[in-house]
Amino acid sequence: MSSTRLERLSAASTSEICHGVDLGDEVALEVADGRLRTDASPGAFFDALLAADHLNGALIFLAHALPKREAVWWSAQCVREFAGEGAGLAAAEAWVREPTDAVRRQAMEVATGLEFAHADAWVAVAAFWAEGSLALLDQPELAPDPGLTAKAAVGAIGLAIAAGGEDAIPERQRRCAQIGVEVSNGIKRWE
Repeated sequence: MSSTRLERLSAASTSEICHGVDLGDEVALEVADGRLRTDASPGAFFDALLAADHLNGALIFLAHALPKREAVWWSAQCVREFAGEGAGLAAAEAWVREPTDAVRRQAMEVATGLEFAHADAWVAVAAFWAEGSLALLDQPELAPDPGLTAKAAVGAIGLAIAAGGEDAIPERQRRCAQIGVEVSNGIKRWE
């Protein structure tokens, strides 16, 4: 049985991707007792999460599995589909298309203006946390924690998914997982 193909990844192995990542208590228990195996390929592990209905865990895994630029793009596409257009979404997509420090900092200004209250604000935060310094321009550099982009991306996706009501959450999670696979495999690109 073949597993989902994931072409663009932040690391080569599932264990590297999962290192230090909280996929949820149920997933941790299944990894500990061997029902979920981190020695499987990333695609097979992702499939196993989906098959076991660990949908949130699958989204968290994918957010950490994708390179940061792809993770921001993925979250933007999910937010666009479920929450619509917004200034934060536009700012994040602008950074993906032109990943300069000025565009990245503009994304954070937009998120701040949105008071971090909307899904599209958190997509903009994901872009800001993807690289560069978190400090003000005249301050010593402060590198972001490597997992921050994934956390902001999942937060944005979660807010967008929840906007459809509780009954729609599983279907929307599965759709976002599909979008993530398409982003990883170059089907949904920003060019």
